Amino acid sequence: TILAIGVSDCNMEEGSLRCDANISVRPRGTTEFGTKTELKNMNSFRFIERGIYAEIDRQIELLERGEQVEQETLHFDPATGALRSLRSKEQAHDYRYFPEPDLVPLVIDQAHIDRVRGELVELPIDRMHRFEREYGLSAYDAEVLNLSQELADFYEQVVKLAASADAKLVANWVMGEWQAHAKEGNEASAEALAAIVEMVVDKTISGRSGKELLERVAADGGDPRAIVEAEGLGQVSDEGALRTAVQAVLDANAPQVAQYHNGKVAIVGFFVGQVMKSMQGKADPQATKSIVEELLGPPENPPA
Repeated sequence: TILAIGVSDCNMEEGSLRCDANISVRPRGTTEFGTKTELKNMNSFRFIERGIYAEIDRQIELLERGEQVEQETLHFDPATGALRSLRSKEQAHDYRYFPEPDLVPLVIDQAHIDRVRGELVELPIDRMHRFEREYGLSAYDAEVLNLSQELADFYEQVVKLAASADAKLVANWVMGEWQAHAKEGNEASAEALAAIVEMVVDKTISGRSGKELLERVAADGGDPRAIVEAEGLGQVSDEGALRTAVQAVLDANAPQVAQYHNGKVAIVGFFVGQVMKSMQGKADPQATKSIVEELLGPPENPPA
């Protein structure tokens, strides 16, 4: 939310955002809260975690020795793992709070509130819920896609461009293959990813070819559709060509055919893989599987 509304870049390592943590422990079975201490000005989530666990251990050791935990502010040194007391802290008066007599009451009317609310961007939590509602995504997928505003914007752009693709399928491509390449510094455009997903959906190319094409486009650029057309990368769905390829694979693998008829029906996947290999990944997997099962016929010794 802070990032979305432009309040901060939230770069903790550069000091744009810091965090305090209050910690207290109490013996198991007791109801009274223990004395709390405060870790101040932590600047990374990893250091926060390490500091909290270090302070928990310190307080437990004190209590087990019969000593008291003092209410104080502490500094955690990530380099050494050591905790150092900064100052004691007893009650509110130690902060020397006092009223400011020159401050006048500030009254904010509803019109001003409504105007400011109307100027806000869509907040991440609202966008997450909309992704679930509008695109049918799971809460997990919606959360992952909203880890950054840029990623959420990219996803929505691809969804709009890949009109023939299911929103969940687009989410899988964005969170999976696309992000894997992006983390290596190779980002395919929304237009390129949308074109690849659409070609997979309409079976112009196979899913495997789509992944290989995305890797190529992410690294070197180019128009995916033009590449497919120029290099003949399209998926083969022609029944005659597939039958020829399937029959050649069955003829070349008589021992495996015998295994199938002896009840090892899972070996169908082997034949499909061999056809895909012989056709350089261009065969339509579903059509190939259907033809393999048809030409093999039912097993002579079906599995129990």
